[in-house]
Amino acid sequence: MARRDTDIQELILSSEDRFWQLDDLKELTPEPDDTSRRQQQARLLQSLCVQGELVRIRRGLYWRPRPTIVGPSRPTFDQVLRQVVGKDVVIAASGVYAANLLGFSTQVPPRATLALSCRIPTGLEGINHCGNVLLDRRSRRRRQEQQLSDLEASLLEMLECWTRCSDLGESGTITRFKRILAMKEAGVRIEKLTAALPTEPQVISERLRLII
Repeated sequence: MARRDTDIQELILSSEDRFWQLDDLKELTPEPDDTSRRQQQARLLQSLCVQGELVRIRRGLYWRPRPTIVGPSRPTFDQVLRQVVGKDVVIAASGVYAANLLGFSTQVPPRATLALSCRIPTGLEGINHCGNVLLDRRSRRRRQEQQLSDLEASLLEMLECWTRCSDLGESGTITRFKRILAMKEAGVRIEKLTAALPTEPQVISERLRLII
């Protein structure tokens, strides 16, 4: 094993609770990228997986666990999903799940519903808690163009479904929305919400006007 691969292996083994994939190794090596080098790095990750030092999450994606009293740590489904789709994709809670998460309802849905601003990724079957999550695509490009936070996009989802998902009635629902918008720690940017409206259903625009 070349010295540089030994260094990379030591770096991987010194990490805890983080993902590793080929692109991470590419950033660590100054040499020009080539097919043989990529294959060599792929074999390194596979070898560490066989040794039990890494856990294979999906093709090309591995997890370096942390030892705990109940066994090696595992990434949550949310962590895996964010790693797979990338930091720029907007992930919004939707439906009853959004209502529960945002304090509009005490109902706990049997499955969490997440709305993504990208195509639904494949290869997530079998990942921890995957069966408890329903993924849906939202072709509403302004969400990503305006770089909405996941919370901001979740509020848009809630605006669309409040009549069937909120337990607070119209007046209570509007009051709850206003409280969230006023919370500094929430960091909701009203100007970003309004800028995203052109690609949202009309009902969202109408209800947002009731609040702001």
